[in-house]
Amino acid sequence: MEAFEWMRTVFKQCAHEKKAFHDRAIERLNAQAAKLRNRLDQIYLDKLDGEIDESFCRIHVPAWRKEHDQTLDRIRRHQKVNENYIDQGIRLLDLARNALEFFRIYGRDERAILLRYILQGSTFHDGKTVAAFKSPFDIIQGLTAYARQADLDTKKQAASTEATCLFRLPRTDSNCRPAG
Repeated sequence: MEAFEWMRTVFKQCAHEKKAFHDRAIERLNAQAAKLRNRLDQIYLDKLDGEIDESFCRIHVPAWRKEHDQTLDRIRRHQKVNENYIDQGIRLLDLARNALEFFRIYGRDERAILLRYILQGSTFHDGKTVAAFKSPFDIIQGLTAYARQADLDTKKQAASTEATCLFRLPRTDSNCRPAG
C-alpha cells in the first residue's frame, strides 16, 4: 500500500476515534446541561410555591445560569471540532501528495502561498536544504519517511531472502530433473 493511502486509512481510523471521543463528551455535557436546566426550572417553581426565599434564588440562579451557558458553549466547541474533520484531513493529505504537481503547474505567487501554508521555515545543513513543516504537515512528512523506510526494509529483506533461496534451492528445468 502506498504511503499516502496508508496514512489516509490511519487518519480515518483516528478521526473515528476522535469523533467517538467528542460524541461522548457532548453526551456528557448534554446531560449536565439538562440537569442545570431542570435545576433552574425547579428553583423557579419552588420560588413561586414559596418553598424557597428570594435570597437563595439571588445567590444560586446566576451561578447556575452561568454554568449552563458555559456547558452549552463547550457543547458547541465539541460539535465544531467534530465537523468536517475527516474531509479536511483527507484534503490536507491530498495537498501534500500533489504538492510537486502543484509546483509544476502554478506560478511563483501560488507556490509562495503554498509554501507559507506548509512550511515554518527551512535551514541549510550539510549542503542540503532541510524543511521545517507546520503541523499537521510535519506529521505527514514523518509518517511518509517512516513508511518509505519500512518499504525499503521489506524490499531489502525480500531481496536477501530471494538471493539466499536461489543459492540453496536447486533449479529444475528440462535438463535437470529433481531426484525422486
